[in-house]
Amino acid sequence: MQNALGAIKCIQDKWPSCDIAFSSIIPRLGKSAAIRRFNTDAKFVNDAMLNKCLDTKVFHYIDNDELFNDKGAIVKSLYDARDPSGIHVNDEGARKLYKNLVAFLEGGISDEDEMQAPRNKRLRSNDSTTSTSGSQNTKQAKTD
Repeated sequence: MQNALGAIKCIQDKWPSCDIAFSSIIPRLGKSAAIRRFNTDAKFVNDAMLNKCLDTKVFHYIDNDELFNDKGAIVKSLYDARDPSGIHVNDEGARKLYKNLVAFLEGGISDEDEMQAPRNKRLRSNDSTTSTSGSQNTKQAKTD
């Protein structure tokens, strides 16, 4: 977590007028103890970064969990079935990540204003809007 916080702080120091976003760590697919531990650690880092984004209002949070989780279960169809590590996504998973990142890079859409820490208390609806540029962009546009 300190590395992630340090990285965005370093970027902010070097380019103070740019928008900086943290793209959340996606979960690994699988049920082994090592994968459960990784997913717990990833959630801890994601939560810390979300809190930093909410606290500072300087950084933006791109939530990928909404893409790779459905009612608390990992969406297996977005991962490469040939990858036993549970890390690699397939073409559909890559397209979803791409759209999520492009929504921020081109449209200024991020998720921190729609979320509240802790993460289990989300304030999300399909017609919520968030924009760093001041124009209104719908969250729905990036998930289509």
